[in-house]
Amino acid sequence: MSFSNKLFIFLFIILSTTKIVAQDFVLDQITVSANRVFTPVNETGAIVDVIDEEIIQNKKATFLTQILSTTPGISVSQNGPVGSTTEIKIRGYGSKYIKVYYDGIDIADVTGVEVKPYIVGIPSNNLKKIEILQGSQSALYGSEAVGGVLFLETKDLKEKNDSSINIQYGSYNTKSLSISTGYQIEGTKLGLRFSNTESDGYSALETSKEGAENDGYFNREISIKTLTDFNNGASFSLNLLNTFNKGDYDGFMGDAENYYYEQLNQGLGAKLSIKGKNSDQKFGLNFYKTDRTQFSPFASTEYYGNRGSIDYQILRNFNFGRGIFGLAAETNTVEINKTDKVVNNYASFISLLTKPINNATLDTTIRLDDHSVFGQKITGRITGTYQPNKDLVIKVGSGTGFRAPSLDEMYGQYNVNDPSNFRADSNGNFTVLYGNPLLKPENSTSMDAGFSYRINKFNAVLSGSIFNIKIDNAISWDPEDPTDWYDGKYNQLGNKSERKGYDLRLNTSINSNSKFGISYANTTDENGNSVSNIPKQVINLSLFSKVTDKLSINGELQSVSELTGVKSDGSGVVPLKDYNLLNAKLSYLLNGNSKIYLNGENLLDETYETSSGYGTAKRSFYLGYERQF
Repeated sequence: MSFSNKLFIFLFIILSTTKIVAQDFVLDQITVSANRVFTPVNETGAIVDVIDEEIIQNKKATFLTQILSTTPGISVSQNGPVGSTTEIKIRGYGSKYIKVYYDGIDIADVTGVEVKPYIVGIPSNNLKKIEILQGSQSALYGSEAVGGVLFLETKDLKEKNDSSINIQYGSYNTKSLSISTGYQIEGTKLGLRFSNTESDGYSALETSKEGAENDGYFNREISIKTLTDFNNGASFSLNLLNTFNKGDYDGFMGDAENYYYEQLNQGLGAKLSIKGKNSDQKFGLNFYKTDRTQFSPFASTEYYGNRGSIDYQILRNFNFGRGIFGLAAETNTVEINKTDKVVNNYASFISLLTKPINNATLDTTIRLDDHSVFGQKITGRITGTYQPNKDLVIKVGSGTGFRAPSLDEMYGQYNVNDPSNFRADSNGNFTVLYGNPLLKPENSTSMDAGFSYRINKFNAVLSGSIFNIKIDNAISWDPEDPTDWYDGKYNQLGNKSERKGYDLRLNTSINSNSKFGISYANTTDENGNSVSNIPKQVINLSLFSKVTDKLSINGELQSVSELTGVKSDGSGVVPLKDYNLLNAKLSYLLNGNSKIYLNGENLLDETYETSSGYGTAKRSFYLGYERQF
């Protein structure tokens, strides 16, 4: 059945329920990501999930990835213990098709084969809100925003002097410490955050082998967050981020010692906001730098790169709605063979957010990017909502996206010593060029629809979405002459891919102290088959209950089926074992300012894989203490 037929049936089912609902639809969540300005979730046709602070605190996970892994439409795969290569997928497409903003900082690592957000080790303890904007959003956010965009916002200073400490210890000799404090001086708020995590880990490969070498991990994050209100409609925010990661890994030769990496990332995000009578203006500055070294018993390899950008945006109110106009300039720099390679991009966009009738919205955006290598690219997005009554919201949207080739894909090279090769000089040295500066951007088209329906009788909300994303002009490795190890480069061979799927969710309050949720997500390729490292079917059950005034429990059960993975040698795809993960958390309030908690993960002690050939944690427990002062 075609996507258009599924969409028609999907909307027909929802419209047929409109007569049985009667009371007010309440949805007070606000999103900034969907339109780049404050917008009620039920007034944007974009499919956006908002994970608020209450949900984050109830889960009490150590890392961001643990929270995302149980969100419908999102999957996470990891090549071993924490600190290993981690991929996040939205709507069936991986990290190279996703942008992530951390307190407004674009945390893209430009030094890899592809540009990917660096999400390894991001602590969840200080997160206030997570927004997941799904579908192709390049019209708003440019390159890489194909599968979706992720926004992470940390806690703000609540009082004049507000501090907290969180200490945790658990399995695999895992120790974590998180401290945050804030100060307020007249119109300026200052927040300081420090977190430190260490773990002995376990072997990424060959976990069942007796005496396998553990792959440990160390993470340290320091951040500064400031906000100054000038009391005249203007405000200025400055966010600084410094993260250091060191992790062991197992190479292609299997379980091994002395393979590790060190990575330092430093970011800056600044924003000046000016509110006027009929318009709001924002000036932004963004910078993120990566300094990474890969160590092995044979050699060490260093990678340096950064992404910087400036942007301007103005919002104007009109009698027909709101209009947004924006300008942006971005520079990517990577050191390749001791030479800086640079690409620049300039962009402009315009959005119109309108209400053609009282119970409907229509948002349109068009964007022009001008890239210093491949030239101009136009993308667009149109979304709409319809609210036939006060309990039901229907959403429909479509957008285009693109992924610009990375600097490595365009200019990648390495030096070789091989006297037998015809290209070698008298000393046997020559340079292998595998980059291709003639590459064009990959293109995507995205269509989706969704709904949210309040069932007042049961104090519940039923919601769901259906989507289809297609990518063409994909960039892939072309070995050219497979008999020549040094002959090959990145090319566009006419490759196309498609992802389609749907999700359904039901969230209800059993009583004033208990909440229950269930969700089902299905993701496939164009033929209805599983996509590598992405479960075809996922069911999530969650329960939160405040047992007494001091004791609360949070439990999550995830059932994953029809998962496949790529063989470690890349020779093909193999089916992976279905699995069920049961996680739970007990929290006890000692007094008004402190509590202790116990997290249990993989309580069923499942042996499973999220990436073929790589191990996962066994049954684990983590004891924590949290205090505010």
